[in-house]
Amino acid sequence: MNKIVSPSNIAMITSAVWTTFESLHITHDALAKAHEQFDAVRLAHAKTKNNGKPRRCLCIFAPSHSGKSHTVSSYIHNTVLPRLVAEDPSLAAMDADELARKQKKVVHVTLSAQATPKSLATDILIAFEDPNPDKGTKQSLWGRVYKLIRDLGVEMLVIDEVQHLANKRIKMSATGDQIVFDHSRDQNVADTLKVMMIRGSVPLVFMGILQARDLVMASTQFKGRVLDEIEFETPRWAVEKERLDFMSFCGRLALKLKETGLFEEPPPLVNDDIPSRLYVASRGRLGLLCRIVEKATILALSRGNKVLTRKDLEEAVDIIIVGRGELAENPFHAAPKSLELV
Repeated sequence: MNKIVSPSNIAMITSAVWTTFESLHITHDALAKAHEQFDAVRLAHAKTKNNGKPRRCLCIFAPSHSGKSHTVSSYIHNTVLPRLVAEDPSLAAMDADELARKQKKVVHVTLSAQATPKSLATDILIAFEDPNPDKGTKQSLWGRVYKLIRDLGVEMLVIDEVQHLANKRIKMSATGDQIVFDHSRDQNVADTLKVMMIRGSVPLVFMGILQARDLVMASTQFKGRVLDEIEFETPRWAVEKERLDFMSFCGRLALKLKETGLFEEPPPLVNDDIPSRLYVASRGRLGLLCRIVEKATILALSRGNKVLTRKDLEEAVDIIIVGRGELAENPFHAAPKSLELV
């Protein structure tokens, strides 16, 4: 029989689970390759930052919930922080999440909706923890951006949500995936980013949904400065290596959840047909997979259980996927032959 858990305890459980999942930094093949490219542009910048020549950029375009942002946070935790601690052992006493926020070697910037050159400067200043990120003219804000890049020793800027370079969205599906952009948009923000590269201030990484690729590649000058497009497509079940990569991620996630102490045993994420059901529910998107498992974890612990079950995963899919209109039917309810595995 399940234990009775009070509402206040459920709130504590939910908070603890959210915090735990935010701190999970699980690697996979696409993530490891992205990290290699991040290392490469930072190394190139370190060797040539004083020559005044233009910088180059990397691009990552993938569907929502594919794990793009996780790629940056895991790089900061797994690569940037250990190097900082090696240089200054006193930093080891600081909480890792706090150190990740305070470090300014690799800075993750999220573009505001309907971005303008001034809002872009403000977004960057917010990421730099400037006390007055929106105070001043466009010119003065950008002057502070360039000064802080130099003073803080920034080695790479990640510009996320680059689809916000568009003036407006013409059409969006219920799931938010299919977006048609207004290609007659104002080019000022794109031109501002291009100037940053030309001035040689810092290498950039552009991240966004698949449709954002056209926004970046529409400019010949931009296209000519792209060092590489990092492959970050969702794994395909029909391709053996990609299917095994997906299942391997599930296995590592299960082991991590046991290691954190949330569960007495690893959740059954790789048992029987569960991986294929989770694949269909998440459509192979690792970020969405984590949201499903996160919700299942909250459901299990809120019932007083220390073991996560198939039923918890099934109910989580009902809430996260079916309940939000991502899919019409829960794949855990479907007959095996009817699963759409691609």
